[in-house]
Amino acid sequence: METLREISDDLLKDQLTPKGSDLIDEAAFRAPRPILEMYQKMTFPSFKIWACLLIDIAAKKYTNDATEMPISSIWRTLGQRFTHDALLQKIEELQSIVIQKDEFLPQSKERVTKSFQALGEAEIRSDQFDDVTMLQYSMMKGLTDILKDETGEKFLIEMKMIRSLAGDKGGNAAKNIILLCTPHIENGETNTISYLELKKFMGLEKAYQNKDGTHNTKAFTRDVLKKAVKTINHNPYVNFSITEIVKMPAVKNSTGVYFKLQKRESIDLLPGIDSSSPLEPESLNTLLGNYWFSYIRDKSIYYEEDVLKNLLRRFQLVDKYVNNFFDASSYGSDQAKGTFEILSISTSIYQLWVDGYFAKEDSKIYNYAITVFQNPKSDKISSIVRKFLEQNEISIIKEKTKEQTRLRKKELYTRARRVLLALRAYRKLRYESVISKYTFEQLQTKEQDFLAKAQSNTFGVWIQKGTINVDLSQGNLSELLTRTTLDFFKEWLVNQGAKEAIVPDKTVEDLLINFPEIKPDLTFLKISPKGLFTSFETQITDMVAQLKSEIE
Repeated sequence: METLREISDDLLKDQLTPKGSDLIDEAAFRAPRPILEMYQKMTFPSFKIWACLLIDIAAKKYTNDATEMPISSIWRTLGQRFTHDALLQKIEELQSIVIQKDEFLPQSKERVTKSFQALGEAEIRSDQFDDVTMLQYSMMKGLTDILKDETGEKFLIEMKMIRSLAGDKGGNAAKNIILLCTPHIENGETNTISYLELKKFMGLEKAYQNKDGTHNTKAFTRDVLKKAVKTINHNPYVNFSITEIVKMPAVKNSTGVYFKLQKRESIDLLPGIDSSSPLEPESLNTLLGNYWFSYIRDKSIYYEEDVLKNLLRRFQLVDKYVNNFFDASSYGSDQAKGTFEILSISTSIYQLWVDGYFAKEDSKIYNYAITVFQNPKSDKISSIVRKFLEQNEISIIKEKTKEQTRLRKKELYTRARRVLLALRAYRKLRYESVISKYTFEQLQTKEQDFLAKAQSNTFGVWIQKGTINVDLSQGNLSELLTRTTLDFFKEWLVNQGAKEAIVPDKTVEDLLINFPEIKPDLTFLKISPKGLFTSFETQITDMVAQLKSEIE
């Protein structure tokens, strides 16, 4: 059973919480009110970075010493990589923000105000390709003292909520309203706040004004408040909903508002970034394969309860359904039978995902999982499980016919080619994105820069030969370059855009965000989405070429 224990450890690794820490599932902490009120002073990207740092420092017992932050956690939260200078700009913003804490000392009847920066000394390191490799930081003692204080009022801040808010403008408005409302969830409504105070809180003091400088209530309510409320109410990670925006006084010329709130006791569904996909499908395939390989040899095999429940969570089910489906199985009376039932249904859902069953728009894997677990059809489940066993070559029958081998290679080729086409579309998408975000003058400057470097042999002799007679006075590079040299220029231009944070870095993760429909193909091909993009691209290209030659 050692293999099962290793699987269990892997599944639980991200769920463990250090004792005595404010971390909750390594993705949440309890923020004191002064910290909560400081978030609104930051731009949205800086807010996300600071949230990462606060969670990291909580795990390290609020040390004031210099400490390193895993840079991948920041990129994952931001949804993109920053260049050295772009990250430095956000760090400097945090270092410029001053936090104040007011205290009244009853013994001496004195008022004491302490002030300190949101972030202390920081150090950023990057390699020769301008990829940030390390962020070292320290927190000011005044800040860590507030974070450590167990006596003050604190509010839960969850990282999954922070990550799920998208868009600098819309996400920032929703973020500010969430922070305004959080201390009042238990009361069911916020205090009344004037429009001017609310705009100041949201960093919009000079926005949404009439020509005479007065506040434009209609535009502010329409473009900011209603959109922010809609974002909050549709976000499954926010632990409350806003049921009404109430004008005060309740007349045409109102001067302020308050928000009516409803606490979400339990959120039924928690969809991830891609609601059509199981979580961590590569390791899920391994888990399922390990079970069936063992089951064929030993029908009495069973898994521990925590392993099975974590398996159910892979289909984006929350604990309400996880517990219901586990309790509905035979596990309580027969552990082996209960394990078989849960693994059979899980395997069938997973196999349908691999086959593209959830590729349709708005498909939700958790909706289907709930339906199947509530009303399982044994014959259909058994048939799909057999297909999983065949595709993963887990079978009692050891010999396969030539026709079976040919059909499998044909399926591999079809899926590999689909991924290759997605790579080409991804390259085109990135180029079009960069083109749309540069001005005409900026593009001209980029073309001049590229041509100067190419003609001086910066990119090698072949690119030099392809550009030696090019004159920009006769047109732009898309008209003057040969196809091969033009492709090189497009790639160079996109890389420049990535360095300037105009587009995200070229990564497999970003590819899958834009083309989530190829996730099942990668799982079928047993290709990991982790690692260097160039290695991934080469692997796909070589695989398509090899399989094509084998099936022709």
